Amino acid sequence: MLDERQRKAAQLVALGWGTSYVAEQVGVGPKSITRWKQNDEFAAEVARLRPQRDDNPTIRAVLEDALVNATKRDGSPDYPARISAARALMQLGDLPNPEADTQPQRTLVIYQRRDEEAA
Repeated sequence: MLDERQRKAAQLVALGWGTSYVAEQVGVGPKSITRWKQNDEFAAEVARLRPQRDDNPTIRAVLEDALVNATKRDGSPDYPARISAARALMQLGDLPNPEADTQPQRTLVIYQRRDEEAA
């Protein structure tokens, strides 16, 4: 049976966070996370929590996923990748509603500001 830290780690792994980030969040070393990933019960929990993905995603679905979830190997947000996804979504056009048309633009501005602040 998984303890509380392992359940939290499984949630983070399922969302795509990197080993170092997950370890830091649950208060263990990265080697513990690597070892947990080899545990069948932990792997089953990660699989259960992992968002279901289409085997043949559309370009839009891939870009929307990158807009929200792109991360670096250390688990921190990858703002340049997210900015690229926002730009690509705006270029696709045919956004389904007027609010959706502004969301990538707002996201682009927010991520550009964060990227500039980080530099």
